[in-house]
Amino acid sequence: MTHKPKQQTSIERICSEVVKSKGYNLEIIRPKERFDINMNLLIEQFYQVALDSFAKHLPFEAISSRTAHSDLILVIKDPNNKIVGYSVNDIINVDEQTKANIFSTALFRREIQGKRLYPTINKLRVYLLPQANALVTRTQNPIVFRKFSNLAKEHNYEIYPNDQKPTPKIIQIAKAYDPNVTENLISKGVYFGRSLMDDTPEPKTETEKQIWSKLDINQGDGVVIVGYKN
Repeated sequence: MTHKPKQQTSIERICSEVVKSKGYNLEIIRPKERFDINMNLLIEQFYQVALDSFAKHLPFEAISSRTAHSDLILVIKDPNNKIVGYSVNDIINVDEQTKANIFSTALFRREIQGKRLYPTINKLRVYLLPQANALVTRTQNPIVFRKFSNLAKEHNYEIYPNDQKPTPKIIQIAKAYDPNVTENLISKGVYFGRSLMDDTPEPKTETEKQIWSKLDINQGDGVVIVGYKN
C-alpha cells in the first residue's frame, strides 16, 4: 500500500519550519495507520541514535520494545536523510475517563543536542494526541523532569511528583504505565539495574533534589512523572 501523506495543520507546519530552520527535516509517522514502513530498519537506526545519545551500551530491547507498536513517532533527519533524533508516544486507557499520553522516548544524537529541538518536538507530541488528559514519562535525568514539567504546566496539566502526596488517581495513572511504581512515583531498578548515562546531570531545584534523593540511579531507579488535567 502506498502511503499518502495527510495535509499538515498549521501547528505541524510551524514545527516543521522550526526544525528546518535549524538545518533538519521532520517526519511524522503514525505506525498504526501506516503499512508501508520498514519498522525493523527504523528501529535499527533509532538504536544507533540511542547509543550515541547515552554514549554507552544499552540493550537493543530497550528501544525495540517501546517502538514497533506505538501511536506516534516523530523523526528528525539531517540533509543526507540520516536519522539524528526521534521520539515515541503511546496512548493508553487508564479507565473510562482517563487516557494517558505516554512519552516513551525522545533521543537526539549528541551533534544536535543543545539546538533547542526538544521543546518543538514535545509541543507536537501533545498536540498530535489531543485525546489524552494525562501525560506520563519516566526518567533518571533531572533535566527531563524540568522540561517535562514546564511542558505539562504550559498545557494546564498539574505535575507530579511535587511537594504534595500523589493522589490515588495519580498513582492509578502511574501504575497503568509502570505497575511496579511505588507510592512516591519511584520505579526501582527499571533501567536494567544501572544508570543509563555515565554523566547524568545533577538536580538543581529543591523539588528535583528531593525527588532524586529517593533514587539510586546506579541501581537503575527512575521516577515516573505524571501530568494530569481534571
